[in-house]
Amino acid sequence: YRGLIDNSMVGVFTSNIKGELVFVNDAMVEMYDFDSPEHMMADGSLSRWSDPNQRKKMLGLLNEHGIVTNFEAETITNTGRHIYVLFSVKLLGENIFGMVMDITDRKEMELLLEKGSNHLRRAQEVANAGSWELNLKSGKLFWSDEVYRIFNLSLGSPLSYEDFLKVVLPEDRGHVERSWQAALRGAPYDIEHRIHVSGEVKWLREKAEVEFDGTGRAVRGIGTVQDITERKQAEQKIIDYQQRLKALAHQLRANSGL
Repeated sequence: YRGLIDNSMVGVFTSNIKGELVFVNDAMVEMYDFDSPEHMMADGSLSRWSDPNQRKKMLGLLNEHGIVTNFEAETITNTGRHIYVLFSVKLLGENIFGMVMDITDRKEMELLLEKGSNHLRRAQEVANAGSWELNLKSGKLFWSDEVYRIFNLSLGSPLSYEDFLKVVLPEDRGHVERSWQAALRGAPYDIEHRIHVSGEVKWLREKAEVEFDGTGRAVRGIGTVQDITERKQAEQKIIDYQQRLKALAHQLRANSGL
């Protein structure tokens, strides 16, 4: 039994309530950058906690339930490295028996993904553009936060392709549907159309790619949607201005007898 603990890839320890260590295995010693079990036990466990309140919280749960599993905490090694770990501990009389798993790599990946997600969300806000994904088997439609904003809907509102079509202007609905059906057969999907939401008409540009399974059946659509209302309004102003210039030139020619 002692051999299994010493050769474990997981840190194993025994301490008292005060935080004094009475046993640590080799994996625990290596995890916390000590040179020997004796050195780590002499140092104790209190200085290993990045936030002492986390230890208090774990002890409170331990006193209440007698056992705590998968308690996540940020801790500090002997060399000052910060590592994220999962504690699974059990109260045995006056002592605490526990196991510790280093999850630093996983936690850093989660934080990186969260940071990337925040950057993407901000970029979409600046560009007035969002992303969407349609499961063609279930019909479920996923929108990014910015698409919800473009459509003036609350975040997390249930969606389907049919829900989307309902807000497309009737004059544009046929064009949207024909373009999408063509995309399901492999054609490019890059269209502009109007929607009517909350009493407001908006112009959108949508681009998408459709994924197919091994049998050639369309299974998923992934795309972007951008609010181009301001661009369309600017284009219309240019057209109106050109038409006024043309009318003015025609009037000047008529007045001059040319």
